[in-house]
Amino acid sequence: ETIAYMGSLYAEYTTVSQWMTDTMLLEGALERGWIYQETAFGAFDGRGVSMVLDEMRQLGLALSATRGNSLKERKSNCLHFLKKAEHLSKLLDRRGYFAIAQSTDILCDRQYEYYNSIDKYDMNTNVALLVVSRALTEDEQSKDLFSLVHPIVLAGYGKGYTAMFHLCDLFTAEAQSDDDECYEAVYNTMKKLMTENTWNKFPSTIELFEQIGDPLLAAYSSLEVTYETDRNNALTQVAKAIIQTSFGKDLDHESFCQAVWVGAADICLETGGDSTIGTSTVRFQPSTPVGNRFIGGVTIHGARIDGYGRYETKSGEYFQSSFALSCIMDFYTPWVWDNECSCWRMKSDDVKQMKCMYDIYFCKPPEGNNFVCGYVAKLVDGTCPFSAQFFTNASPPEFPDPANEVSFS
Repeated sequence: ETIAYMGSLYAEYTTVSQWMTDTMLLEGALERGWIYQETAFGAFDGRGVSMVLDEMRQLGLALSATRGNSLKERKSNCLHFLKKAEHLSKLLDRRGYFAIAQSTDILCDRQYEYYNSIDKYDMNTNVALLVVSRALTEDEQSKDLFSLVHPIVLAGYGKGYTAMFHLCDLFTAEAQSDDDECYEAVYNTMKKLMTENTWNKFPSTIELFEQIGDPLLAAYSSLEVTYETDRNNALTQVAKAIIQTSFGKDLDHESFCQAVWVGAADICLETGGDSTIGTSTVRFQPSTPVGNRFIGGVTIHGARIDGYGRYETKSGEYFQSSFALSCIMDFYTPWVWDNECSCWRMKSDDVKQMKCMYDIYFCKPPEGNNFVCGYVAKLVDGTCPFSAQFFTNASPPEFPDPANEVSFS
């Protein structure tokens, strides 16, 4: 009864949050399970949202090399802006910003055409280089600042990094420029997404789960949400109450979790298309007990794969999958193979001058949705999975049964 009442509060009332007046508080708010309900589903106060976005715009402009500030001030302004952008992007991602941006032509074009054309690197690196180029003059060295900026851009991860990219790019672009139209589109999209209830514009729960499925899947296992014994209630019960209030459907926990997986896969398939692999990424909370790491308690089965895309099958032969290797080693994933250690490492660790080693297991997906495969990464000397990524594609890859199957719950 209490949960249902909470659901009705988020369905009917607007939230005014303390982080709107001090955005540094947003980091802590995003870590709490029960606060997930209001940050993911409820409508925020319009004036408070405008204050946050206007502050981000001013911080973005303050890092510009054209503003006459000293190099020390610009570096400080740059890092201050990026840390706030990191947390705001995570808030936008959990409300389904990726799905909304993908349906807006001007924002979709910006994502895939502009960020890929800046330089020869992956989009994360290109966006970091873009921010650095705006903070420094041509005569100033960028290497030191880039080493600080790049990890923060990577840390603002979400579905396609879309929200973080748009904040880093368009909120730092000079006013009265060719970017004004894109900035207005991003500003209005972000404000609308935060000031409306997440679910009230959809004709059915199918469209609703396409928007919230991927963020909810990520949040359930994510480092963004501290583990609580009532995690199921903290992350799903209010959403179920909202669905009952708004759509007249009473979903049990199993049906709700299945709808989350289906929605997450469908939006990946929709945005990936026939020629591009759609992806969904989750990161794990190490303190989450076994059996609670994946939403709905699903179990993922897979085999350890090497840097050549190989694993041993039950027949005793080695199967090599170019598809698996392309999933793990493309521009948008963080992994590289270390021949010396025969393990995987993260690209971002190179920037941080760290050398953590990982095993990666190529996996079959959960049943009953459009994911065709996935992988789970685990620290070599760790007991808990580090992250997982699932893929959609028009043609499912071949996946012979492995000789040494490993299961993750």
